[in-house]
Amino acid sequence: MNRDSVVYIGSSTNSSFGSGFVIDKDKNGVFILTCQHVLDEVVIPIINNIEADVIARGNYNIDMALLYLRGVQLK
Repeated sequence: MNRDSVVYIGSSTNSSFGSGFVIDKDKNGVFILTCQHVLDEVVIPIINNIEADVIARGNYNIDMALLYLRGVQLK
């Protein structure tokens, strides 16, 4: 995995944070995989000062979530 694909996920509502990594991209943005438990704390994810869309989230049995970040082209 390329280090440039790892992203910091901050919160717009509190001081929580987590990490994720870019798994795919399209012409409008990038898809980021993270853990569901990160979203439990972060609530509204912010990456590169942009609010990310939550595309899908698992439950406690599947601790994964998929985010989409518009307007950014990361590796």
